[in-house]
Amino acid sequence: MQQTSGPAPEWAGIEQAIAASYAGDPATWASFARCRAVAVYSAGSPAAADQPGGWAVILAGFADRRDRLRRAPPGPRARLEISGALPPPAAHATLAAVLAGLAVLQHLGRLGWRGQASQWATPPWPPAPDPAAAWAAAPALRQIYDALQASLGWVVAGGVPLEWTPDPAARLAPPTAPTLAAAAAGGAAARGPTPAEPAPPGPDPSPAAPGAPPAAALLTRGEADYLLILETVAEDTGSGQGRYSLWTRDGRQRIGAVPLAGLTHPDEGEYRTLIAALTALAEQITRARRPARRYRLQVLSARESVVRYLQARTAGPAAHRPPGARTAREILAHFGTVAVEARPAPEIAALLAGGAADPAFGYSAGPIRDTI
Repeated sequence: MQQTSGPAPEWAGIEQAIAASYAGDPATWASFARCRAVAVYSAGSPAAADQPGGWAVILAGFADRRDRLRRAPPGPRARLEISGALPPPAAHATLAAVLAGLAVLQHLGRLGWRGQASQWATPPWPPAPDPAAAWAAAPALRQIYDALQASLGWVVAGGVPLEWTPDPAARLAPPTAPTLAAAAAGGAAARGPTPAEPAPPGPDPSPAAPGAPPAAALLTRGEADYLLILETVAEDTGSGQGRYSLWTRDGRQRIGAVPLAGLTHPDEGEYRTLIAALTALAEQITRARRPARRYRLQVLSARESVVRYLQARTAGPAAHRPPGARTAREILAHFGTVAVEARPAPEIAALLAGGAADPAFGYSAGPIRDTI
């Protein structure tokens, strides 16, 4: 989730908290797949200049938008709570909480969720006559906010509206977002100052497999702008892991891993992995202010049933579609040209393991992680 290069110490802690939440409880994140509407409640607990603050977000997933907006809504189908501490000075805790809510939605989008969302947050502190004044006092956070809203255009049609309210999530069962934020701030104060932890490293490239077909060479021969290689390993327990490698024509590469939980169909993991990769690519294209229809995409997969569905001109009966299939097709439709090809599983594994580009095509001799 690299949204900005500006100095925003709050952002690093938000990213770490979200990554830790997903790694610790992927099943709760997966439960939002059946929710068409999500309410995001954000709160910050600011503090004095020499004291840590805190932020918290609660996401509640509902069957549809009407449930979310009712005065006495039914219990949500899914609920996720994330909170974290902020280093002093923590005057922008409420703005950090707003960013955290959007960042969680962005992560849900990478897992395949699409739907409607709204955000409620405690007013900025210190009190400002206009919320714009609070953002103006924190330009680095405002830059991240704008980038998140732009990237969420692929996830929430029309963006995520924000409403300031003194008591967000008041209609939900406790704990509320302000309570969690205050607890995060209090816990940090009790622990005392601690050195900032570095962000978790990205996935390391695997050693090159002997005779692995060069991915960049395939891309050049296919005359595509992007080459996406997919692999999913699913277990009988309904969990597993997806991997993808995304190449550009000039040899840049992004390697991604997608933890999978709650799988209900043999092809669902492949679609989730595809959606995660396409969403990451779409966000990059959006930040560059370019239309996706300008680009040609080549997708390689060992799942022949997935390839047949994505190649078909018609979607077929909804009852026969695995979860995520329709969403994957909708995202692919944004690109100018899409070629989806089936390749044997050993070849897919070799491409992912090798990654090395053929020097004859002028590319580097090894994979470059997360450089797209």
